[in-house]
Amino acid sequence: QDLEGCALSTVLAGPGSGVVVDKINHAFSDGASCSAHEATLVDLQGRTLAVEFSVAPISVGGERRAQVILRDVSFRHERERELRLAQAVFETTAEAMMITDANQKILNVNPAFCEVTGYRIDEVVGKTPNILASGRHGEDFYRAMHQTLADGGHWRGEIWNRRADGAIYVQRVTISAIHDSAGKTTNYVGVFSDITQEKEASEKLLHIASHDALT
Repeated sequence: QDLEGCALSTVLAGPGSGVVVDKINHAFSDGASCSAHEATLVDLQGRTLAVEFSVAPISVGGERRAQVILRDVSFRHERERELRLAQAVFETTAEAMMITDANQKILNVNPAFCEVTGYRIDEVVGKTPNILASGRHGEDFYRAMHQTLADGGHWRGEIWNRRADGAIYVQRVTISAIHDSAGKTTNYVGVFSDITQEKEASEKLLHIASHDALT
């Protein structure tokens, strides 16, 4: 659409338009410039846009003009909201979570991880998940796990691990491989819960059932 000759109020609409117009007027009256300001505008279709704008006074033919650069940052804001939500889930979920890089070096764990394992974040970051190993699983177990991850991107099962205080416990685990746009593995995410009490209760019931059947 040809905007030449249109009033600023026509071109700039929305709740943040007054801020942009005010900065443009200052560029004309005071020669003031601004950069990386944000405002909410509305496009011709009535859609709300988050924009980042810069205003600079310039001279054209000896007359003062204002150069205005608008950049749609709606997508960036949406991504930031998604990241905040993901972080909130990571921090508050009752299940333990662990994120590693492609070489299985731990990058981050959530508070539930620390509660279940007894380790502080600073004690595990930079280490591998082997820090939790109980010694109950042999190389074949882990080799099969890694092969399943390589083949399908996910592994689910139960693992006996060791807490920071040395206590052995069993956890139900889901491990997922994260890939970039080229399909290369960049991270692994492990989610697990302590099912030791559940396991003990189940085994107790089986023992009682077996004993009753024998007597």
